[in-house]
Amino acid sequence: MQFIFQDQAIHLPERDPGAVRQFMEQINKALNENGLVFSHFLVSGMPYYGDIYSLVDEYWNKELPVEIVGITEEEWLSEAKREILGYVARAAGILQELSQTLYSGESSPAVWRQMSDLSEGMEYLLKIFSKTRILSNPDPIISGIQSVSGQLVQALEARDLVLLADLITYEILPLFQQIKERLTAEEGTDVNG
Repeated sequence: MQFIFQDQAIHLPERDPGAVRQFMEQINKALNENGLVFSHFLVSGMPYYGDIYSLVDEYWNKELPVEIVGITEEEWLSEAKREILGYVARAAGILQELSQTLYSGESSPAVWRQMSDLSEGMEYLLKIFSKTRILSNPDPIISGIQSVSGQLVQALEARDLVLLADLITYEILPLFQQIKERLTAEEGTDVNG
């Protein structure tokens, strides 16, 4: 599989996970030496934000140009902030509807998929706030996410619809609002864009 990196064509000779991991370690090292971090891939000019393993699985036998895009850490942090703000804004509307559905006693497969998506979203937020310097003091947000995530797991295991609705209404939505306020306050980020 052919990649374009820093205007050079680089061939990934093997598909096995060890070779792919080693390839990305070399790419990350080269990016780091130039003051950059990995951002995403461009496949035939289209952004691809999945991981390299998924990319290799999907495009291994296709002759498409795959470019590796590196950006500065500040650019990455700015993108991450925009992504998080977009996520919490989209999630707020969905979660308000979901809590009403849960309060009504509905427990359809669609409801459980949304709860699974919420759980994954919380894990993603915890990872971002724990492993980056996206906020100057992320500890209150991290603590909030950890607390709510633990309660969410217990409520999901018990399939307690009212508790899930309460968690969404009284814990998760206010936490998402706090995340939005903190991100916008620290850098004057435009909440709408």
